[in-house]
Amino acid sequence: MTALHSAPLLFFLSCVLFSIIAQAAAKGVTASLAAKWPESPLLLEASEFIAEEGNDKFWQFLGTVQEMTIYKNKDSEYSFYSLILKKAGQFLSDLQLTLLKFAFSLRAYSPTVQMFQQIAADEPPPEGCGAFVSIHGSHTCKASQVKKLLKDALQRPRPYLYKGDHVFPTLN
Repeated sequence: MTALHSAPLLFFLSCVLFSIIAQAAAKGVTASLAAKWPESPLLLEASEFIAEEGNDKFWQFLGTVQEMTIYKNKDSEYSFYSLILKKAGQFLSDLQLTLLKFAFSLRAYSPTVQMFQQIAADEPPPEGCGAFVSIHGSHTCKASQVKKLLKDALQRPRPYLYKGDHVFPTLN
């Protein structure tokens, strides 16, 4: 075979090989996961994302969003989502805000939120309390008793702190 006759054959084989490689590269891997718990609130997921940026940022973020649940009932889910991003943007760079949006789409912090909800469910509130505080194993739902519990806490052993626990900054 001469070079003139083998050129079309070489061209044809190259096209076939390129086509096979292109088809193989076009096939991707798709995975789907289904959690065994209900969807967690985006506000809680945003707070966990910000907690990874620093403890102080976490508590500052909570300070700015503590009244946001009022808006949730009045606005659409998208406007509430936008409000969460706006508040988070006060503590995050543009790149971090983009990562937060990506984390929302993956629901990446849902397991962390679920873990905290499970821990809370394992420690039910005292009788007649809708909300309560637990300080070193003692519980109350009365704001007037919190100072006493804090003072008495020094006499009780400290609880175990998990890696993801949020500790309010103090002067001590």
